[in-house]
Amino acid sequence: MLFAAASVLAFASLSPHSAHAYRQTKTCMHPEERDLRAPTLVPDCTSQEKGWPVSWPKRTISYRIYRDAGVEGIAQADVHEAIRQGIEEWNSPACSDFVFSYAGTTAQDRHNPKDRVNIITILDEAWPDTSDAIALTTTTMTQRGVLVDADVELNAAFNRFTLDGEATGVDLRNALAHEAGHMLGLDHSAVEESTMNYEAPDGEILKRDLHPDDIAGLCLMYSADVPERIYADEADGERGCCAVLPARQRPLPHMLLVLALGAVWMRRAQRAASAPRRSRRGQ
Repeated sequence: MLFAAASVLAFASLSPHSAHAYRQTKTCMHPEERDLRAPTLVPDCTSQEKGWPVSWPKRTISYRIYRDAGVEGIAQADVHEAIRQGIEEWNSPACSDFVFSYAGTTAQDRHNPKDRVNIITILDEAWPDTSDAIALTTTTMTQRGVLVDADVELNAAFNRFTLDGEATGVDLRNALAHEAGHMLGLDHSAVEESTMNYEAPDGEILKRDLHPDDIAGLCLMYSADVPERIYADEADGERGCCAVLPARQRPLPHMLLVLALGAVWMRRAQRAASAPRRSRRGQ
C-alpha cells in the first residue's frame, strides 16, 4: 500500500565542527538533527521513531529522459545530452562504484512512484506548484530507507533553461548535477561551493563539477571498497513505500506513514548592486 506526504529532502545531520557538510537523506529527522543552513522539509520523527538513512540497494541505477523534453530554441539532442552530462558527473569519482546508467527515452512525462522507472522531465504549464523553484526531485523508498524510484521534474514555467551558463537563465547541466545528488540519496549541503548547496544564482555553472564535499558524501554511501547492500525483504517484498505530493499540499488524515522525500531546489534571487536574497521556501 502506498502512502503520500509532502516534504523536501533531508540529510543526516553532522556536528557543526565536522570537517564535512554533506548529508545523507533520512526517512525522518529528529529536531536536533536539523541544520538551518541547509533547509529541508523532511518530517519530524514521531516518538521513538527511527530515521533510516536513504540509499539504493544496488550500485547501478538506470534512468530515462522524457522523449519530448526540450527547451525552446535549443536542439532536443543537445538538451538531452546536457541532462546526461549533469547526471553522470556522479559516475566520475574513483572512490565509488555507483553508476547512473542512461536507458534511453520514455513516453512517461510525470512522476509516478509505482512504475520503478527513474525519469527526467521538463514541465511548463504542468508544473505542480506556483513557485519559481528550479526543480522537484521525488524519491520513493521503503520503510527502512531503501530507494526504489527517483524522478526529476524541471520547472520551465518559471525558469529559462540554457546550455551555456547565460546570466539570465538556469544552466541545465548545472541543475541536473544537483538533482542527481538527490536521486542517489544526498540532501542539501551548507557548503556554498558544493553541488548539493540548495541555492544557485542564474547563470551558475559551479555545480557542474563535484566539490570534494560532494565526493566525500557519495563515497561514504557507495564506497567501491564495500559490497553493495541488497535488502531482499524490503526491496523485493515491496513493503510500504511512498509517493510525494507538491510541497503546498498536505497528507490526508488517514495517511499514517510519512516516507516520501521530495527535493525542491531554490534559486538565489539577485538584486542589482546588492547581496543575493536567500529564498526559504518550505521552511
